[in-house]
Amino acid sequence: KVAAAPAGGEGGEEAPAQVQKVFNHNEEALRQKRTNMDGVLAPRGLTVEYSFGLETQRRNCLHRMSGNKLLTISGNAVLILDLETMKQEFMVGIDSGGVGAVAVHPSGEFFAVGEKGVQPNVYVYEWPSRKLHRVLTNGTERAFSDLRFSPDGKMMATVGSAPDYLLHIWDWATESVLLRTKAFSQEVFNVSFSPRFEGTLYTSGTGHVRFWKMASTFTGLKLQGEIGKFGATELSDTSAYLELKDGKVLSGTESGSLLVWDGGLVKVEVLRKGWTPCHAGMVEMLWWHGEQILSSGQDGKVLSWDPVAIDQLEPSDTSTQVELDPLSEVQIGEEGVCVKCMETDPTGELGEWIVLDDGPRGGGLWKVDWKDDFKSTRLLESHAGPVMALDPSPRGPYVATAGMDGTVRMLCSKTNKQAYKASFGQAATTLHWVPQQVDPDQVTLVVGFGDGVVRLLKEVKDAFVLVHVFKPHTLPVSALAFTRSGDMLASASSDGTVFYMKITKDASGVAKEFAPVGFVTIGAPVSSLHWSPDGSRLLACAQGEARVIEIQRPVEEQLDTSATFEISLEMREFPFELKRVIPEKPPPKEKKEGEDDEEEEEPEPEPVIPPTGNALACHWVSDSTFLVSYDGEETRGKVYECAWDNKYPLQELDTHSGPVSLIRFAHSGRYLLTGSVNGQVGVRPVAEGASGESFFLNKCWKGYLHGVESKVTGCGMSWDEGKLVTCGADGNVVMLKIQESFAESVGEALTSAQALREAAAMQAMLELEELKAREEALAIQPEPEDIVDPSHYSLQQEKIQAEEDRRLAEAELKKMGLKERVGLIRADFEELLAQNAKLPPGEQLPREEMEIDPGLRVILEKEADDKVEEARKELAWISEKKQIGLDKLKSCFLDDLAVEYITLHSLRSPYTVSSFRTKKLSKAQRASMDAVHGLIDSEEQANKGG
Repeated sequence: KVAAAPAGGEGGEEAPAQVQKVFNHNEEALRQKRTNMDGVLAPRGLTVEYSFGLETQRRNCLHRMSGNKLLTISGNAVLILDLETMKQEFMVGIDSGGVGAVAVHPSGEFFAVGEKGVQPNVYVYEWPSRKLHRVLTNGTERAFSDLRFSPDGKMMATVGSAPDYLLHIWDWATESVLLRTKAFSQEVFNVSFSPRFEGTLYTSGTGHVRFWKMASTFTGLKLQGEIGKFGATELSDTSAYLELKDGKVLSGTESGSLLVWDGGLVKVEVLRKGWTPCHAGMVEMLWWHGEQILSSGQDGKVLSWDPVAIDQLEPSDTSTQVELDPLSEVQIGEEGVCVKCMETDPTGELGEWIVLDDGPRGGGLWKVDWKDDFKSTRLLESHAGPVMALDPSPRGPYVATAGMDGTVRMLCSKTNKQAYKASFGQAATTLHWVPQQVDPDQVTLVVGFGDGVVRLLKEVKDAFVLVHVFKPHTLPVSALAFTRSGDMLASASSDGTVFYMKITKDASGVAKEFAPVGFVTIGAPVSSLHWSPDGSRLLACAQGEARVIEIQRPVEEQLDTSATFEISLEMREFPFELKRVIPEKPPPKEKKEGEDDEEEEEPEPEPVIPPTGNALACHWVSDSTFLVSYDGEETRGKVYECAWDNKYPLQELDTHSGPVSLIRFAHSGRYLLTGSVNGQVGVRPVAEGASGESFFLNKCWKGYLHGVESKVTGCGMSWDEGKLVTCGADGNVVMLKIQESFAESVGEALTSAQALREAAAMQAMLELEELKAREEALAIQPEPEDIVDPSHYSLQQEKIQAEEDRRLAEAELKKMGLKERVGLIRADFEELLAQNAKLPPGEQLPREEMEIDPGLRVILEKEADDKVEEARKELAWISEKKQIGLDKLKSCFLDDLAVEYITLHSLRSPYTVSSFRTKKLSKAQRASMDAVHGLIDSEEQANKGG
């Protein structure tokens, strides 16, 4: 293996010499090594077929290859899109944690993929064969945020995300590290090499721009970074920057202005005439277009700038802000487009740009023909931002989705196109097809929104029509559930309430009215709802330690809602507990001769039981059993089958590596579908037992379809169970084809599981018959007289302890006599006290003189003080140990901090302001500052004296 470079500080140390390697990477062997396939059913049974979504909030994710091939990122895969035919191909990630960044070699013969996961790698592939060419290891701990090849293609720069933010310079052809250092203490968006000055690099991200130089010193090659100083200019996140021809740097800001950097300092801040920002929102792109500079950002506009005019700008004596209008202005696509990333055609041969849109009305891909008067053509349309829910239609090849962008979309899994959509002013947070008992045609959706509104949308002539709307909550709707009979709808919200709506139907069985019944307060945000099959109880998961709550169905005749809709219903919480095996204590060690008998072994510490965690998802299986998932240390990644009459789970289904956030069944009930908070999806076959009950296979198919940081928010099977569709917080809607091999593996597994269950049932029946036979034999024998008195003597006690009992009885009599005498004395003493109190004050005896034995109180108080002192001495070592541990933790994590990381949220707008986690100045730095201030004071005194 290549030796890893030592971690560098600000100087970035040079890597040690590398040994010669033979490069012969087997992609399949690497995939098996990096992916845990234990307990996975038919690993290749499902394959990615199409992605309806795009990661519209990702930067630097569009890369043009030869011809019309476009590389982008789709969850745990690299999506290869043919821009002519719109055909999609997928290269699934090897490390199974998602794809973090992609870069293309200047020659176009290679492309690199930086992945996510535990110690992820960078994989370099050949193009167009896509054969694995090189593997770069130990580049970061969790994920790569950006990659870039040098202009000559010999080096590659990579930067990691939290927690290390490491910057590596690689000789990628030999898989060796040249330099390594920490790029910054917060998220880094970009890294790139200078196109003109060899050995110069730039990085930018949260609150910074940084300028790097690779310098040769007498100790070797060093990487030296200088953080740009904003000075009087407002601190800003930086997504876009550009090197000017003379070495200055032009960068964008969050407010939409442009900054010109010279020598690590802001020279000028460029605004348009009238002192308005260049763009309305963050500047996301800056690039050279011939002899002009182009900028683009969240306002969807492309502005053209004169580089000579920018270079000649000079600040005034009082401000760094200057005015300059662009040469031209072009709007991409329609109003509302928000540019997040662009493929800018740096050679100018293609004459077109590809734009990733993250607009508030929905995202997608645009093609801009800049040779044809900047004509814009939409290539793909998708949600912008996270997709919050999906549900495949039970009657055709359609999938309904809901997004944070406020759109509800209908996708066709047959044509791989969006059929139509509806837009609303608030985020769509949850969505379901209404059951057949509410809409016999099953063409109606129920959708929950971020403002607490619930809408029912019906498909009418390739469009959504609003048929019902009501607002049961004040905060986002988090869950919706219909009873199986379709006569009641329950909705839950992050405001901690569950609202019940009674459904009235017309003669054709279609819901015509949703009448409010009332709501109950849970007291914590609710994440999941599901009605029992008989419709008498509602199961809910709420935030808090293992809060799974069963709520009885409301009976309208027993409710009084004349003044308020808040009602009181019978509830109970499930007392979940895991079975634990308590290890036996080892026998005491035998003492050898000469060892001190007084030395005692320290007692074993009591085992610490970790908390169960929050309940995330629940689903009834039958009227008596249900499924539930938690996010605790021991419970994460598992689905538990439970019953209310047993606090221990009946069955434990080990499903994912992260907490399970979604539990649902396919429309047929033959598959249990699960999703996790770290982007994994599971499909577990469900079999039916001899008595009609359902049981789950131990094995399931599972795969990472979204990144490890992307929660799976929706999952479902198509109406014919030929495809699986999932969505996540990363914005992807991924459709997988279910291969015939999966169905064959499921059939074999079900047959084997059924045989095992039948064998176990037969064995249990034989054991039961044998037990009955033994019971019948015992029933024939006469019963002896039973001993029911617990104090009855044993035979030995009857012989030996009769005399002892007699003596104890005599002693008890003496004790009772003594107690009686003491009681008489106490009564006499109390009578004396009463008589003394009745005497005139001058004749009364003081209370101290009536104390029988004054020394007794002193003795008792001394004994109590001695016991307290003895206890203090016994606990002194433990107390000191705890105090030292606390002091060490404070010294390590808190004492050197000047400012903690603090985020303030605006109450009436979506803005937040965060502080930087800042350490205190070291003693050397403070001494240097004091020395500088001393020199300044001396000069001022000298000037005054002169």
